[in-house]
Order: sequence, then structure tokens, then C-alpha cells
Amino acid sequence: MLFEELNKLDWRKSFSDSCIVDWKQKWFLDGQLAKVENTTKGMVFSAGPNEKENDSHAVLWTKQSFRGDVKISFEYTCLDDVKDYVKILYIQATGKGTPPYTEDISEWNDLRKVAYMYTYYDNMRLLHISYSANMGEHHPDNNRDYVRARLYPRDPQGKFQDTELEPSYTDSGLFKKGVPYLFTCIKTKEDLILKVEGDGKEKFFQWDLRKITPPESGRIGIRHMCTRIGLYRNVTVWEK
Repeated sequence: MLFEELNKLDWRKSFSDSCIVDWKQKWFLDGQLAKVENTTKGMVFSAGPNEKENDSHAVLWTKQSFRGDVKISFEYTCLDDVKDYVKILYIQATGKGTPPYTEDISEWNDLRKVAYMYTYYDNMRLLHISYSANMGEHHPDNNRDYVRARLYPRDPQGKFQDTELEPSYTDSGLFKKGVPYLFTCIKTKEDLILKVEGDGKEKFFQWDLRKITPPESGRIGIRHMCTRIGLYRNVTVWEK
């Protein structure tokens, strides 16, 4: 099995956070209304409270950047009852390199005080995996949860939907409120694989990267769209 083969490679741990001590030591935050609170159970990450408002989107970034193949692991528990809006894992994010969007995204933090989605998909290079997402009434596949990967940035002449990598997964049956799930994500030059374990289930989501140019270095981020809340603990990143 490909996941097991990749998981057994010679990984070097380069980042570890129990998420119990002060989050500001290892992370920084986009989104003027977002909140992060450390507890004995982990880090509670809350987007802003305003539904359908850009001022309530949020992204939590590692201060550290990671190069080459990476493996990312963390425990996630959904703490909200929101039936719409997405949570996203951002992998190896850099700016696209055109001023003011320099490669080091910390140099333009002020441009992300309001975490407009387009600021990211138009101006960053990264891989995106959406999770804990329910398609609300606005979507044809009403209330079907999905896991989906994307490559940023969007082509200037294209649509956001064009960033999607095949396949798209629906009806995972995962991400129930109050249930902890263990995420393990492996990204190489050729493959992107996410394993999610919890609630007696184990599921794999896989994308072939051989026809695209995935990012080679950058920060890890967690995005919560407006009103979404989650508990995170034991975030670990390995490089190879």
C-alpha cells in the first residue's frame, strides 16, 4: 500500500507542538476576529463569529517553513455545529513572488488581516486539502461532506474551480462533532495522501501530483472559514 510505503521512509522530525503551551511561540494568525486558546486538551482555534462575512475567516500558520517531502500529523476534533463552510490544511505555502506578495508570507501579514479567500488562491503557491466540510443548501450535492485537494495559485484567466485536483471525495462519514480524528498527510513530488483515523474508521484520500508542479518549501497552515471552530493537538511535521 502506497501510504505504508511512504510512511516507512526515513523521515526527520522538524516540528512538534503539543498545542498546550502558548500558541504564539510557534504560530501566527491571519484574521482580525479569529481567536486561539491553549487548554489542557489542546489548542482551540475559532474563526470569527460573523456568518458569510470575510472579516471572520481565519488562518493559523507555522512560523517555521518546511522543505522537500513532508509528513504532517495532528489530532483534530470538530467543536461546531456549522453545516456549511470549510476547514483547510495548507501545505508548503509561499507568496507567488510578485510584489507585494513576496515568497515569505510573513512579510505581508498586514494584507491578510481580513483573510479573503482570493488573497490566498490568487497570490500563494501551496497545496490545499479541505476537510470537515459540509456542502450546504447552496450546493447541488446538498449536505454531503467532502475532502478535496487544490493547487494554488489560480490561473489569472481561470476560475477557482480550476485549481481542483482529481479525484474529489464525498460522503466520508468522518468529522463528527466531539469525536477526535488523527490526520496523517504525506506530500512527495509525486503523491499527496491523507489518512484519517477515528470513530472506528480509517480512510485514505490520494492525489497524483506527477502532472503538476507541487510546492517545494513553505509554511503549514490551517484555515477556518467564518464561524468554524476546532480543537487541535500534537501537531508534528517531518521532512525528508
